[in-house]
Amino acid sequence: MINIDLSAADQDLIKGFMLSKSSALAKAMRRAVRKTHNWLSRQLASAIAKETLIPLKNIRYRVMSSFDAGDLTGNIWIGLNPVSARRAGEPKQAKFGARAGKHRFDGAFVASVNGGSPHIWKRSGESRLPIEKVQIDIEEPGFEVIARLEKRAESYYLSRLNEELNYALNHDKS
Repeated sequence: MINIDLSAADQDLIKGFMLSKSSALAKAMRRAVRKTHNWLSRQLASAIAKETLIPLKNIRYRVMSSFDAGDLTGNIWIGLNPVSARRAGEPKQAKFGARAGKHRFDGAFVASVNGGSPHIWKRSGESRLPIEKVQIDIEEPGFEVIARLEKRAESYYLSRLNEELNYALNHDKS
């Protein structure tokens, strides 16, 4: 969970503004929180995709977000379970094993099992069977990205809040 704490100066600015235009302040805060929420969910997906070398389209569906304007909170859920290796790119057989995108899997092979699309497989033991699907772990890079962006989210929120308060003071007619 990412919590954003305001400094005393920011709180004083908001309190002073609240006394003059409470509805405009509520709108400004709602816009700032929503913009920060949307920015954070996009940045998380993009950074995880870049860190793991998996195309963004295959990470984006693992990021789900919801925003509650009533109490100015948002939830961002990220699925960090391992990703099938074929999601990294088109599986290709090579001399050393198999590759997908920029990932290389030594001793693996590409095969379609039960008439499905080709996946990358690796033998579990010495014999022909059993085989298991090769997966790419994204949990550790995901947590690193979350920790990095958690630090940037507060400054991003404060800059958006400053912009929205400025807009509410100078332009908003409510």
